[in-house]
Amino acid sequence: MEIISANEDVEKTGVLWELTPADWTCPVCNRPKPDLVRIANGGGAARLVEHHDHIEQFIDNEVRRIAKQKAVSIDASLGVFLKTKLCPFITRFDRIVICEDCNNADPAAKAIHHLDQYFTFTPLEIAQFIKVAPGCKHQIDEKALALIVESIAPVWVRLKSYTLSLIERHVDGLVWGEDRLGPGRSHYSWMLKYARETPHAFEDVDLYSLWRTDPTVDRMRLGLDKSRLKRQKRLTSRRAGS
Repeated sequence: MEIISANEDVEKTGVLWELTPADWTCPVCNRPKPDLVRIANGGGAARLVEHHDHIEQFIDNEVRRIAKQKAVSIDASLGVFLKTKLCPFITRFDRIVICEDCNNADPAAKAIHHLDQYFTFTPLEIAQFIKVAPGCKHQIDEKALALIVESIAPVWVRLKSYTLSLIERHVDGLVWGEDRLGPGRSHYSWMLKYARETPHAFEDVDLYSLWRTDPTVDRMRLGLDKSRLKRQKRLTSRRAGS
């Protein structure tokens, strides 16, 4: 059986297939890349996708609905609140790269029990109700699934209600906290580190004035986002070696 390589057509395997190393294994079903290749129907491979909690969409849609209902404009501070405070607090798991078969098991399981469209099974929950085989789509263990749904259904109802309450309070201007007046310690630590390690990047920059500005803007200006650079370096190395 021919194994799809890291530099195969991106249209077939998706960008994440190239971004992940050759020895990558799905954190949910524990299958390595060779086991994701389809045995039947002319081959191909299960793509890699980023699994995320769909309550993020619920938050976004409800904010727009409530703001429109109350004739309130959505400003930039609302977006910051959602991304930095509400979403991380409400979501049941962080975004994670998994295989397409594991990701597809989520809507399939929700359809069996007619669950809310914004509900999402966590990676550990998916691992408990899937039946795994190399080169095949996952089957659903309905008995294991029923036990999980029974335990989490009440929790989801409370979580959704609490989320809606927080959104309404924020739209009404009743949320706690205030916008920051300046950068925190991590901003200055980040700037000092890169000023020492990559001095060539700061040759044409007034470093003192840069330290006093917003760190997000600084990273965009200099193109020094650490995680992005690491991903680009790994991808370039794999392409050069293929």
